[in-house]
Amino acid sequence: MSENRAPLLEIRRGADHILARRLPDGMYELEHGAGGDRYQLFTADAVLVRDVLVSWLDGEAWWHRTVAWSRIDPAVAEMRALRDELTGMLDGLGGFESTLDVMDDALARFDAEVARLDRDD
Repeated sequence: MSENRAPLLEIRRGADHILARRLPDGMYELEHGAGGDRYQLFTADAVLVRDVLVSWLDGEAWWHRTVAWSRIDPAVAEMRALRDELTGMLDGLGGFESTLDVMDDALARFDAEVARLDRDD
């Protein structure tokens, strides 16, 4: 797993899914959905996260009835999916940035040498 990505557990049952993600600040994001509707909540309570996941796995209604879920706007969900896709693609380009830095340094040294040669003439 990339160091830039939050730990994630995702479980699917047919079209239904539930996921738990631990965010860098220590909070947890829970998300569930079926079809096009998706809901989420944020909590610092790891026990609540565990209880929701177990209740969902057991097919109980507690996880849905008891927790105050917020509907995710479909446009926001689409932007997050795009961000995650782009992040995955860009994770492999970390070496590219250091290559550009080396090239910039080499060009700067070349420019300095050319300027020195011009002064000597």
